[in-house]
Amino acid sequence: DAWGLGCLIQEVYRGGSIGRTDQLRETDAIPHVLLKDYQRLLATAPERRYNPKKLVENSTLFSNKLVETITFLDNLTLKDSIEKESFFRHLPRVMESLAKTVVQRKILPQIGEALTFGSAPALAVSPMLHAAEGLSDDDFAAKVTPTIVKLFTKEANSPTDKMVRIALLENISRFVRHVPDKLADETLFPAMSTSFNDEDPFLRELTLKAVLVLAPKLTQRTHGNLLKFLSKLQIDPEPPIRANTTILLGNIARYLAEATAKRVL
Repeated sequence: DAWGLGCLIQEVYRGGSIGRTDQLRETDAIPHVLLKDYQRLLATAPERRYNPKKLVENSTLFSNKLVETITFLDNLTLKDSIEKESFFRHLPRVMESLAKTVVQRKILPQIGEALTFGSAPALAVSPMLHAAEGLSDDDFAAKVTPTIVKLFTKEANSPTDKMVRIALLENISRFVRHVPDKLADETLFPAMSTSFNDEDPFLRELTLKAVLVLAPKLTQRTHGNLLKFLSKLQIDPEPPIRANTTILLGNIARYLAEATAKRVL
Protein backbone atom coordinates (compact mmCIF):
# COMPACT_ATOMS: atom_id res chain seq x y z
CA ASP A 1 0.00 0.00 0.00
CA ALA A 2 1.61 3.23 -1.22
CA TRP A 3 -0.10 5.44 1.37
CA GLY A 4 0.94 3.14 4.20
CA LEU A 5 4.55 3.15 3.01
CA GLY A 6 4.49 6.94 2.90
CA CYS A 7 3.25 7.02 6.50
CA LEU A 8 5.96 4.56 7.54
CA ILE A 9 8.68 6.67 5.90
CA GLN A 10 7.40 9.77 7.71
CA GLU A 11 7.42 8.00 11.08
CA VAL A 12 10.87 6.47 10.54
CA TYR A 13 12.53 9.77 9.73
CA ARG A 14 10.66 11.92 12.24
CA GLY A 15 11.49 9.42 14.96
CA GLY A 16 7.98 8.89 16.24
CA SER A 17 4.41 8.06 15.30
CA ILE A 18 2.06 10.48 13.59
CA GLY A 19 -1.44 11.27 14.82
CA ARG A 20 -2.78 13.55 12.09
CA THR A 21 -2.70 13.41 8.30
CA ASP A 22 -1.45 16.98 8.02
CA GLN A 23 1.81 15.79 9.61
CA LEU A 24 2.52 13.98 6.36
CA ARG A 25 3.20 17.38 4.79
CA GLU A 26 6.14 17.93 7.12
CA THR A 27 9.14 16.99 5.01
CA ASP A 28 12.08 18.54 6.84
CA ALA A 29 13.24 15.15 8.13
CA ILE A 30 12.77 13.29 4.84
CA PRO A 31 16.08 12.74 2.94
CA HIS A 32 16.26 14.85 -0.20
CA VAL A 33 16.96 11.79 -2.33
CA LEU A 34 13.67 10.27 -1.14
CA LEU A 35 11.48 13.38 -1.02
CA LYS A 36 10.03 13.31 -4.54
CA ASP A 37 9.11 9.62 -4.33
CA TYR A 38 7.69 10.14 -0.83
CA GLN A 39 5.33 12.82 -2.13
CA ARG A 40 4.28 10.60 -5.04
CA LEU A 41 3.38 7.82 -2.59
CA LEU A 42 0.93 10.20 -0.90
CA ALA A 43 -0.79 11.50 -4.02
CA THR A 44 -4.42 12.44 -3.40
CA ALA A 45 -5.71 10.18 -6.16
CA PRO A 46 -4.92 6.52 -5.32
CA GLU A 47 -4.39 5.63 -8.97
CA ARG A 48 -1.61 8.22 -9.23
CA ARG A 49 0.35 6.98 -6.25
CA TYR A 50 3.84 5.63 -6.83
CA ASN A 51 4.29 1.86 -6.93
CA PRO A 52 6.22 0.87 -3.76
CA LYS A 53 8.09 -1.82 -5.69
CA LYS A 54 9.47 0.77 -8.10
CA LEU A 55 10.53 2.92 -5.18
CA VAL A 56 12.65 0.11 -3.73
CA GLU A 57 14.07 -0.84 -7.13
CA ASN A 58 14.89 2.67 -8.38
CA SER A 59 15.76 4.78 -5.36
CA THR A 60 19.50 5.18 -4.71
CA LEU A 61 18.61 5.22 -1.00
CA PHE A 62 18.07 1.47 -1.15
CA SER A 63 21.30 0.80 -3.07
CA ASN A 64 23.68 -0.47 -0.41
CA LYS A 65 25.72 -3.60 0.15
CA LEU A 66 23.34 -5.10 2.69
CA VAL A 67 20.29 -4.75 0.46
CA GLU A 68 22.22 -5.93 -2.60
CA THR A 69 23.58 -8.97 -0.74
CA ILE A 70 20.24 -10.06 0.69
CA THR A 71 18.48 -9.46 -2.64
CA PHE A 72 21.06 -11.56 -4.49
CA LEU A 73 20.65 -14.42 -2.01
CA ASP A 74 16.86 -14.16 -2.25
CA ASN A 75 17.13 -14.57 -6.03
CA LEU A 76 20.01 -17.04 -6.08
CA THR A 77 18.17 -19.68 -8.08
CA LEU A 78 17.78 -17.17 -10.94
CA LYS A 79 21.53 -16.46 -11.17
CA ASP A 80 23.92 -18.26 -13.49
CA SER A 81 27.05 -20.05 -12.31
CA ILE A 82 29.39 -17.18 -13.18
CA GLU A 83 27.31 -14.67 -11.20
CA LYS A 84 27.18 -17.03 -8.22
CA GLU A 85 30.93 -17.67 -8.19
CA SER A 86 31.72 -13.97 -8.40
CA PHE A 87 29.25 -13.17 -5.63
CA PHE A 88 30.48 -15.80 -3.16
CA ARG A 89 34.14 -15.09 -3.94
CA HIS A 90 33.68 -11.48 -2.85
CA LEU A 91 31.15 -12.10 -0.08
CA PRO A 92 33.62 -12.45 2.83
CA ARG A 93 35.00 -8.99 2.08
CA VAL A 94 31.49 -7.56 1.76
CA MET A 95 30.47 -9.05 5.11
CA GLU A 96 33.39 -7.32 6.79
CA SER A 97 31.63 -4.01 6.10
CA LEU A 98 28.27 -5.16 7.48
CA ALA A 99 26.99 -5.37 11.04
CA LYS A 100 27.91 -8.71 12.62
CA THR A 101 24.38 -9.20 13.94
CA VAL A 102 22.86 -8.86 10.48
CA VAL A 103 25.44 -11.21 8.99
CA GLN A 104 24.78 -13.91 11.59
CA ARG A 105 21.00 -13.58 11.79
CA LYS A 106 20.13 -12.95 8.14
CA ILE A 107 22.95 -13.78 5.73
CA LEU A 108 24.31 -16.88 7.46
CA PRO A 109 20.97 -18.78 7.40
CA GLN A 110 20.48 -17.86 3.75
CA ILE A 111 23.88 -19.26 2.77
CA GLY A 112 23.24 -22.45 4.74
CA GLU A 113 19.86 -22.96 3.13
CA ALA A 114 21.27 -22.34 -0.35
CA LEU A 115 24.01 -24.93 0.20
CA THR A 116 21.57 -27.47 1.61
CA PHE A 117 19.23 -27.21 -1.37
CA GLY A 118 22.01 -27.08 -3.95
CA SER A 119 21.46 -23.57 -5.28
CA ALA A 120 24.84 -22.32 -4.00
CA PRO A 121 28.20 -23.52 -5.33
CA ALA A 122 30.85 -25.20 -3.18
CA LEU A 123 32.56 -21.83 -3.04
CA ALA A 124 29.84 -20.75 -0.56
CA VAL A 125 31.18 -23.02 2.21
CA SER A 126 33.97 -20.62 3.12
CA PRO A 127 31.70 -17.52 3.31
CA MET A 128 29.28 -19.52 5.48
CA LEU A 129 32.06 -20.26 7.96
CA HIS A 130 33.26 -16.67 7.75
CA ALA A 131 29.78 -15.47 8.68
CA ALA A 132 29.75 -17.89 11.61
CA GLU A 133 32.98 -16.60 13.15
CA GLY A 134 32.47 -15.48 16.71
CA LEU A 135 29.40 -17.60 17.35
CA SER A 136 29.18 -19.43 20.65
CA ASP A 137 29.11 -23.23 20.56
CA ASP A 138 25.36 -23.18 21.21
CA ASP A 139 24.65 -20.70 18.41
CA PHE A 140 26.96 -22.58 16.05
CA ALA A 141 25.13 -25.81 16.89
CA ALA A 142 21.81 -24.17 16.06
CA LYS A 143 22.77 -22.18 12.97
CA VAL A 144 25.62 -24.02 11.25
CA THR A 145 26.08 -27.60 12.45
CA PRO A 146 22.82 -28.89 10.89
CA THR A 147 23.98 -27.62 7.49
CA ILE A 148 27.42 -29.19 7.86
CA VAL A 149 25.89 -32.53 8.86
CA LYS A 150 23.46 -32.49 5.93
CA LEU A 151 26.23 -31.68 3.47
CA PHE A 152 28.61 -34.30 4.86
CA THR A 153 26.01 -37.06 4.97
CA LYS A 154 24.90 -36.35 1.42
CA GLU A 155 26.50 -38.82 -0.96
CA ALA A 156 29.02 -37.12 -3.23
CA ASN A 157 27.70 -38.62 -6.45
CA SER A 158 27.50 -35.52 -8.63
CA PRO A 159 30.44 -33.20 -9.44
CA THR A 160 28.76 -30.43 -7.44
CA ASP A 161 28.31 -32.62 -4.36
CA LYS A 162 31.93 -33.72 -4.61
CA MET A 163 33.12 -30.11 -4.75
CA VAL A 164 31.08 -29.33 -1.64
CA ARG A 165 32.67 -32.32 0.13
CA ILE A 166 36.10 -31.03 -0.87
CA ALA A 167 35.28 -27.55 0.42
CA LEU A 168 34.16 -28.99 3.77
CA LEU A 169 37.31 -31.07 4.13
CA GLU A 170 39.52 -28.12 3.23
CA ASN A 171 37.82 -26.00 5.88
CA ILE A 172 37.35 -28.61 8.60
CA SER A 173 39.80 -26.92 10.95
CA ARG A 174 37.55 -23.83 10.96
CA PHE A 175 34.55 -25.63 12.44
CA VAL A 176 35.66 -28.87 14.10
CA ARG A 177 36.10 -27.27 17.53
CA HIS A 178 32.37 -26.52 17.58
CA VAL A 179 31.42 -30.12 16.79
CA PRO A 180 30.58 -32.30 19.82
CA ASP A 181 32.70 -35.44 20.15
CA LYS A 182 29.68 -37.73 19.85
CA LEU A 183 28.55 -36.08 16.61
CA ALA A 184 32.07 -36.21 15.17
CA ASP A 185 32.43 -39.88 16.08
CA GLU A 186 29.00 -41.20 15.13
CA THR A 187 28.05 -38.96 12.20
CA LEU A 188 30.88 -36.98 10.61
CA PHE A 189 33.54 -39.69 10.53
CA PRO A 190 31.28 -42.38 8.98
CA ALA A 191 30.22 -39.86 6.34
CA MET A 192 33.79 -38.72 5.68
CA SER A 193 35.17 -42.24 5.52
CA THR A 194 33.32 -42.97 2.28
CA SER A 195 35.80 -40.66 0.57
CA PHE A 196 38.71 -42.96 1.47
CA ASN A 197 37.48 -45.21 -1.36
CA ASP A 198 36.76 -42.45 -3.86
CA GLU A 199 38.24 -42.86 -7.32
CA ASP A 200 39.63 -39.32 -7.18
CA PRO A 201 43.09 -39.45 -5.53
CA PHE A 202 42.85 -35.76 -4.56
CA LEU A 203 39.72 -36.45 -2.50
CA ARG A 204 41.27 -39.54 -0.90
CA GLU A 205 44.34 -37.58 0.15
CA LEU A 206 42.29 -34.63 1.39
CA THR A 207 40.18 -36.96 3.52
CA LEU A 208 43.36 -38.44 4.93
CA LYS A 209 44.61 -35.00 5.99
CA ALA A 210 41.22 -33.98 7.42
CA VAL A 211 41.06 -37.04 9.67
CA LEU A 212 44.00 -35.73 11.67
CA VAL A 213 41.88 -32.78 12.81
CA LEU A 214 39.00 -35.09 13.74
CA ALA A 215 41.10 -37.77 15.45
CA PRO A 216 41.00 -36.32 19.02
CA LYS A 217 37.21 -36.63 19.01
CA LEU A 218 37.02 -40.27 17.95
CA THR A 219 36.47 -43.27 20.22
CA GLN A 220 38.80 -46.27 20.30
CA ARG A 221 36.25 -48.26 18.35
CA THR A 222 36.17 -45.65 15.59
CA HIS A 223 39.95 -45.47 15.59
CA GLY A 224 39.88 -49.19 14.92
CA ASN A 225 37.70 -48.59 11.86
CA LEU A 226 40.03 -45.80 10.77
CA LEU A 227 43.01 -48.13 10.93
CA LYS A 228 41.28 -50.49 8.52
CA PHE A 229 40.99 -47.68 5.98
CA LEU A 230 44.59 -46.67 6.56
CA SER A 231 45.86 -50.21 6.00
CA LYS A 232 44.29 -50.07 2.54
CA LEU A 233 45.70 -46.62 1.84
CA GLN A 234 49.20 -47.85 2.67
CA ILE A 235 49.09 -49.76 -0.62
CA ASP A 236 47.34 -46.97 -2.56
CA PRO A 237 48.64 -46.59 -6.14
CA GLU A 238 49.44 -42.91 -5.43
CA PRO A 239 52.84 -42.44 -3.70
CA PRO A 240 51.81 -39.19 -1.89
CA ILE A 241 48.84 -40.98 -0.35
CA ARG A 242 51.01 -43.85 0.86
CA ALA A 243 53.46 -41.37 2.37
CA ASN A 244 50.75 -39.29 4.06
CA THR A 245 49.16 -42.43 5.46
CA THR A 246 52.39 -43.30 7.24
CA ILE A 247 52.69 -39.74 8.56
CA LEU A 248 49.08 -39.83 9.78
CA LEU A 249 49.67 -43.09 11.64
CA GLY A 250 52.49 -41.48 13.54
CA ASN A 251 50.38 -38.40 14.35
CA ILE A 252 47.34 -40.28 15.63
CA ALA A 253 49.35 -42.79 17.68
CA ARG A 254 48.82 -40.73 20.84
CA TYR A 255 45.06 -41.17 20.51
CA LEU A 256 45.24 -44.96 20.25
CA ALA A 257 45.09 -47.43 23.09
CA GLU A 258 48.60 -48.52 24.11
CA ALA A 259 48.15 -52.10 22.90
CA THR A 260 46.72 -50.94 19.57
CA ALA A 261 49.51 -48.43 19.05
CA LYS A 262 52.20 -51.03 19.68
CA ARG A 263 50.55 -53.50 17.32
CA VAL A 264 50.07 -51.00 14.49
CA LEU A 265 53.31 -49.07 14.74
